Amino acid sequence: MILAVSCAPGVPQLMPKETLFPLELGALEDQIDLFQRADQTSPERDRFLFYNGLVLVSDGNARKVMEFSSYGDLLTLFYNPESNPTPALVSAVGSAATSDQVKNRRSFSYPFNELGEIALTDQNQLYVEDRVPAERRTQDATLEVVLQSRILRFDRDGKFLDFLGQEGIGGTPFPDVESLTVTQAGELVVICRAGKGWAVWWYDASGNPVEKTVLAYDALPQPEGGAAKLYIPQLESVMVDWKQHLLHVKIDYYQATQDLTTRTASGIQLAQSRIWIYDLPSHAYKNSYALPVLKRQKAKGESSEPLGDRPFDYVGLSSGGLDFFLSSPEAGSQRFLVCRADGSTALERNVELHGADAEFAQFAVTRTGILVGFLSDGNRAELAWWRSDKLLGTYAQTGF
Repeated sequence: MILAVSCAPGVPQLMPKETLFPLELGALEDQIDLFQRADQTSPERDRFLFYNGLVLVSDGNARKVMEFSSYGDLLTLFYNPESNPTPALVSAVGSAATSDQVKNRRSFSYPFNELGEIALTDQNQLYVEDRVPAERRTQDATLEVVLQSRILRFDRDGKFLDFLGQEGIGGTPFPDVESLTVTQAGELVVICRAGKGWAVWWYDASGNPVEKTVLAYDALPQPEGGAAKLYIPQLESVMVDWKQHLLHVKIDYYQATQDLTTRTASGIQLAQSRIWIYDLPSHAYKNSYALPVLKRQKAKGESSEPLGDRPFDYVGLSSGGLDFFLSSPEAGSQRFLVCRADGSTALERNVELHGADAEFAQFAVTRTGILVGFLSDGNRAELAWWRSDKLLGTYAQTGF
């Protein structure tokens, strides 16, 4: 009976969560300061990254970046000494390790201002977004945005190398960075939101500019069909192709709704979502596909009015070209969807977050197609994964 229920048509099976390791909340070097108070997260940004067999966690409130093994052992710490105590579990560069506990563990001090996005290369070169001091921030009239971020570069030995700006090494600051991505060729892609659209800068492995474009809000493509002109497009997210100079762009299309009684406009609702391929060399949108619609479930006693759809968030792209999505939560469950380049479904499962896990939740996808999460219930944090790669046949013995 249990098997019959779990395999019932239209009810995707549950994809189990595996906790890799927990992180205690606090100010010590292997802890993270997620919350200002028990019921409110810090306004500073916190990020995580599974890459190259390592797990990186940035703590914006403490202005530090921690590097862990996949088992949760703290390996490297980059920290601002003004906002962190002297490390005890790791040894500072240039000092002798005083115990076995700090052997092969290193710490590097750097005066971070405001941490943002992070990225890592196959050679373990670390990229960290950091905001410039307030007096050095300027306004860009063309992009209609404040220029305030630069990308710091550290080598595998923790040495600060230089910083990247718009023109490359030592260049003009970026707007607030939305994402940093290192491609299979070691190229860095910086994506920022601006007043007129999303700006994209593409650099080679040495930090030299290769491509630049702006995905303008007033030039978003419309789906084909007679009703296309009725849609209001909204650019929701942009992912970088691992192998080619392409962007995978999710655009949500909304349309006006009408009150059934008064026949007057009552608002807007999501009509469809599409994934578009944007070609950097030609600066043009190419083919696209529509995401499936996931209807909300009505509870007993609810009105007969339509509840709308559950939108999908674009959480990642694998090196094999698969697109990964998570729906908005419903009754503690989220729909996990993987689509091929033609829009066909490669995998569909349910993902559950128990209790207060969703007090803080970030998701991403590794190059090999593993759904990973950085979660907290307000008492501690944890790094977890869902082995979607085994279900997709993309399982890799080494790295993420």
